[in-house]
Amino acid sequence: MLKRTMQTVAMAVIAIVTSFALAATAHAADMTIRTTDDNPGGKLEFTQNGDIVKLCDTQADGWRAVGYVIKPNGSRQYMLAASGNGNCTTKRANQGSPYNLVEGTTYTFKVCLDKDNSNTSDDRFCRSAKMKA
Repeated sequence: MLKRTMQTVAMAVIAIVTSFALAATAHAADMTIRTTDDNPGGKLEFTQNGDIVKLCDTQADGWRAVGYVIKPNGSRQYMLAASGNGNCTTKRANQGSPYNLVEGTTYTFKVCLDKDNSNTSDDRFCRSAKMKA
């Protein structure tokens, strides 16, 4: 009886510790923006803790998702792209410059769709939002 009780307690402790470990690593995005097309094909998420920017192409429609992080002066901090339904690209502060954003600075985050992969500012269906890093 004592052995069974000890096993039950041990299993409960393991379950609790595991749930805390998983909760500590999962962070919900602080901001999510989607492209403005009628069935949004691009999504950008920003998480302040770790300066995590995740860009996803959410449709197999021949358009790629492009995302921009823009400094307060209007110049581009960096750009990222994702192509193909369900494909995502993620950048984090621990990857160094230019992905490590200045704490307390308000950046503009922008998500668009691009048809020709040319990086020639012919983006469409763009949406922007501002948030502090």
